Amino acid sequence: MPIINFSHQKGGVGKSLLSYHLAYLLKDNYDVQLLDLDNQKSLSSIHKLRNHKLQQHSIPIKTVHSKHELIDLINSIDDNQYLIIDSGGFDSLYTRLAILGADINISPTADKTIELLALVTAYDSTLHQLSRKLRKNISCYVLLNRIHHSVKISLILILFCLILTSSNWSIHPFIKP
Repeated sequence: MPIINFSHQKGGVGKSLLSYHLAYLLKDNYDVQLLDLDNQKSLSSIHKLRNHKLQQHSIPIKTVHSKHELIDLINSIDDNQYLIIDSGGFDSLYTRLAILGADINISPTADKTIELLALVTAYDSTLHQLSRKLRKNISCYVLLNRIHHSVKISLILILFCLILTSSNWSIHPFIKP
C-alpha cells in the first residue's frame, strides 16, 4: 500500500486534518500508521482531543527524532500497510525525505493567493531540486481544500492551470468530479 505525504511549504492549509481524516477512513480496512513531522505537532494535538471523546477510534501517531528513524520507518512499510505523513509547513530535511519516500505527494491549498504562490514558487522549486538530484520525476497532486462556496471554482482552476502551464511545473491539479 502507498505512503501518502501531505506537504506544503505554508502552514494552515489543512495538512494535519486531511492526514488524520484519511487515516480514519482507511483504519477499519487497512493497517494505517500516521506520522507527525510538523514542529507544531498539530496532528498529535488533534489526536489527543479526539481520543478523549472517541477512544475506540484511536489511531496511533508516530514521531521520529532523526533522519535515520524516518528512513527506517519509510522502508519498513510493506504492501499491507499505509503510512500517512503530515509534513510541516516549511522546507526541511524531514519534509524532503518524506517527499522522496512517498508514493503519493498531496499538497492541499485554498483559493488564497499566498497559498498558490507558495506552491508555484517555493514548493515547486523543491520538487525540481529533488527531481534533478535523483534524476527521477518527483511530482505532487494539488488538492483544493477549504474553498468557500461562493468562489467560482472554475475561475480558480483556470488561473491555476494558466500559472502551471507557463512553465514546466511538477505540480498537478487533482480534480475529482
